[in-house]
Amino acid sequence: LIDSVQRGTDMEAQARLCVNIEEMLVRANWRQHLEKMRSEMPGADKEVLPIAEIIIQAQSSQVIEAMKTINDLARSNYLRSALDEAFHTLLHAPTYLPLHIMIADLLLQEGRTADAVGKLSIIANAYSVRGESVQATHILRKIIKLAPMDLSARNHLVEQLVASGQINEAVGEYLGMADIYYRLADLDMARKVFTTALRLAQQPGARREWSIKILQRMADIDMQSLDWRQAV
Repeated sequence: LIDSVQRGTDMEAQARLCVNIEEMLVRANWRQHLEKMRSEMPGADKEVLPIAEIIIQAQSSQVIEAMKTINDLARSNYLRSALDEAFHTLLHAPTYLPLHIMIADLLLQEGRTADAVGKLSIIANAYSVRGESVQATHILRKIIKLAPMDLSARNHLVEQLVASGQINEAVGEYLGMADIYYRLADLDMARKVFTTALRLAQQPGARREWSIKILQRMADIDMQSLDWRQAV
């Protein structure tokens, strides 16, 4: 919370933050109030969403109340009404990303997977620009789960993992990306990705078995390409 506030220079935003803290915390039942707000967060994201995210991003407690209404409509299977309410709430909190995540979840429930993936991609970019790599990574993994062939999301995820020093996780994602090119019979691109993964796997902190596994896969591609010298 302190780091986020220190990066900001908007005095109006800081004043609004004080109001949010007062509305949410300066009350006898503050703990129950926060638990209620957290319970209205979209899907599994409520498990990792910091309380600071609620305090900083929510324009007011009315936004949380609106999210409760959206959830109630969705649970009653009034998905179109829930989406309408969500878009209306965006007018009051256009930068509140959990609300955007909720919209993506509603699109998924409607069976509009492509629209949901597009929405989640924008959300991941927003988290990345804000320097919130943990949240960006979480959203990108969700995109890949929905659309395993989305190479743009995989590239973005690898960038996030490398930037945050998660070398082994990044190498694993590179292997997943290379496998996609391999299944598409694009052996040149698969080998290029393996080469990049090999360089990363040779950095300090990477598991030794990564290099062996990658070299074996590269040799397999060379044999299929009849490049015997390179395979040897």
